[in-house]
Amino acid sequence: MILDAAIEHWQRKWNISETGHHLKNIQANVSLGNSSKCLTNRKAQIILHQIKIGRSQLYAQDPISRTTIQDKLCTWCRVPEDTEHYMLECAKFSKHRYDMFMNIELALSKQNVDVRDLRKNLTFLAENKTLSKATREEILFSIALFLKNTKRLM
Repeated sequence: MILDAAIEHWQRKWNISETGHHLKNIQANVSLGNSSKCLTNRKAQIILHQIKIGRSQLYAQDPISRTTIQDKLCTWCRVPEDTEHYMLECAKFSKHRYDMFMNIELALSKQNVDVRDLRKNLTFLAENKTLSKATREEILFSIALFLKNTKRLM
């Protein structure tokens, strides 16, 4: 009961907060815990967290060493290399992305989840407590495999 009230309070604060817009686009609801702990590779856990909060080594997310617009562009596509571009759009990683989404769709289909909009936004990166733990882990393993296979951040 106290925990539920604390989470409700946290959610209200999150909803009106002026910060965290990058993460809000991925995960609109607050949650306790971190399912990425199921990943045995600590580097994959860290990179996944950085991607979610918009502070990874992607060119458009590096405000210190990449200060000009030109510095922030994907070397392959010549558009800003941010989480959305890397995970959803970059032509260089289309094969790896296809494999990742096929695995995620397979995991979600076992739970009868509609996957029509899956490839349109970054919500597949979110902690979805309505899914079984096994399904959440399958999704995370698919994402981690994408990170590993692209060799862009790992």
